[in-house]
Amino acid sequence: MVALAIGARRVHALGRRVIAVTAMPEGSAVDITFTSIEGTDPAPVEALLRHVRSNGSFVSVAVTERVVAVDLRLVVYSDVTIRVSLWFERQDIAALPAMIASGVLDLSVVCVQDFALDDVADALQVVAARPSALEQVVLRCSD
Repeated sequence: MVALAIGARRVHALGRRVIAVTAMPEGSAVDITFTSIEGTDPAPVEALLRHVRSNGSFVSVAVTERVVAVDLRLVVYSDVTIRVSLWFERQDIAALPAMIASGVLDLSVVCVQDFALDDVADALQVVAARPSALEQVVLRCSD
């Protein structure tokens, strides 16, 4: 959503759904990838990097247990920018309230499902299904 707010033409929100990454057609190219894929297998992250077009950017805010192999020829010859972080820059966080208040960042597309703490099993089933990157599951500790 932030990418759209700052001018991206189109965003494919894959979230942490590895199947969505591996289903991307070979040869398809994107301007920016932003991944939070973690786990043991680095292959989906490596696949995303191969889909970044020339002068594009690859951003990761997560790590895999095994090392991600980066083909520096691909990065250098295509002039791809790689940025990694454990999350956002401080100035990005500070800009979010203003973007929300102005309507540039529309939070109405985010679906929040909340569950009482006693319903933790139901909440975990929703999380396990990973229906969308824009669906959030919240546990209420009290009513």
